[in-house]
Amino acid sequence: MLFMDHRGSLFHEDLAAFEELGLFKEGAYVVADNVLKPGAPYFLWRVCRSGHYDTQLTAVPEFGLGHQALTDWMAICRRVSLGPTRPPEPPEELQRLAQKCDDLRRRSLGGRLDAEDWSTHSAEMEAGLATLGIAATLPEAPQNDKRARPKLVAGNPLVAGRPRHSLSAKRSRQAIKKEKRKAREQKLEDWQMRH
Repeated sequence: MLFMDHRGSLFHEDLAAFEELGLFKEGAYVVADNVLKPGAPYFLWRVCRSGHYDTQLTAVPEFGLGHQALTDWMAICRRVSLGPTRPPEPPEELQRLAQKCDDLRRRSLGGRLDAEDWSTHSAEMEAGLATLGIAATLPEAPQNDKRARPKLVAGNPLVAGRPRHSLSAKRSRQAIKKEKRKAREQKLEDWQMRH
């Protein structure tokens, strides 16, 4: 078993190194935390698109001051076949998401982020990953068990269950509006500084 809980933008490189060294047997597990927030898009692309992993994404509540209302994803991947792992070439959208993750990580090091920034980022990540077919779904809970907690399943959007797109799309639209407003404010501020 490999557990990853460090810099998400390195998860895919570390996973590739383990694969190339032949350290996995069929049935081995890879568990990665924080794959939505701050995010690990290249890792998710690899484990969801290579065909060598059975991958589930599980929503987990965040902890920490101001983050209790936020949700993150944990990837639980089981190696189902051996051999070289060659996922399809990552699309531009995946590269854009990875850049956003790295930018957010850098900003977080300076302590310049609040819960709203993290929430916006999570919504943008979820919406962006959904456009790539990496979508989490909420399986229908058994009708006779009101205590059943839904588990998110990643990978194929055709997995049975209720898509989580409606809330994500709303959050994403709000995030885009916020970004546009910030960009306008920055342009105005730049103009005022020059004049």
